[in-house]
Amino acid sequence: MSGLKDKKKQRKEFEEIALVHIDSLYRTALYMTKDEQEAEDLTQETYLKAYRFFANFEPRTNCKAWLFKILQNNHLNRCRNKSKVSFLEEFNEINPYCFQLIQEEESNPEKNFFKNLSSKHIRRAIEDLPEEWRLTVILADIEDYSYKEIAEVTKFPIGTVMSKLHRGRNLLRKKLLKYVKEEKLIKE
Repeated sequence: MSGLKDKKKQRKEFEEIALVHIDSLYRTALYMTKDEQEAEDLTQETYLKAYRFFANFEPRTNCKAWLFKILQNNHLNRCRNKSKVSFLEEFNEINPYCFQLIQEEESNPEKNFFKNLSSKHIRRAIEDLPEEWRLTVILADIEDYSYKEIAEVTKFPIGTVMSKLHRGRNLLRKKLLKYVKEEKLIKE
């Protein structure tokens, strides 16, 4: 009987600390796969694997970062099997963190063009980022991860995360400005 109670206790604990992140995991899976069905499958695989290995989870560590690492590894394994790598899905709604990518003074023309940006511009700019900076930017500016959480997911030192994020944001800023100029949303 105690084995059954332990299983119930483990299931309840898993539901309390892991399932609360399902929306965030699914949203990131959409960004990674660009396909709703694949994102659902990837999220489900992630939770199945997490539940299977939940006994190995360290209770005082960051469950969200642990789940995202499993998600990232599952995605990379799928990509290896399919020989394709993609990380983003279309946004239906612009996440407010995207607007934090450029925090300039009101007088700066860069800030003014944000008013004319659509989710299409932002999605395209993020998709066009080199892979080495894309995930860091997504985790920081869309998923609102701290440097420490990003370091846990990517296994990079915090200094490397900060550097990749700085470089990724600068590239994103340049790409957004280029797209806006191409569509003549601001004057050059």
